[in-house]
Amino acid sequence: MLASNWGHSKFSLDLWKEDVAKITQSEGNLSLIMVWIDNQQGIVSNEVLKMLLKSGSPINHTDRDGGNMLWYANMRSTDLEGWKIMLDAGVKCNFIPQGRFGPQKTI
Repeated sequence: MLASNWGHSKFSLDLWKEDVAKITQSEGNLSLIMVWIDNQQGIVSNEVLKMLLKSGSPINHTDRDGGNMLWYANMRSTDLEGWKIMLDAGVKCNFIPQGRFGPQKTI
């Protein structure tokens, strides 16, 4: 399911298969689910989102700037059901990213 819904944006599926650590580290310590969301050009698949959440993807992982999966979903086409799935899973939405340049200076 992941391969058929990979997306065609920043990262190729071949790179994902070859070395996912290269993607997660080079993009600022992203979790796997954050990389997948960030790679979507179309609407984020709710079925894949559920699959990744059920498989143990860390829901409140933050990148080097303090953004979590909601931050990345906000930059992509996520429908209302996708937001409900993430919030029902317990993703925190009460944070302000501090950014790598210090407090009050976000990305």
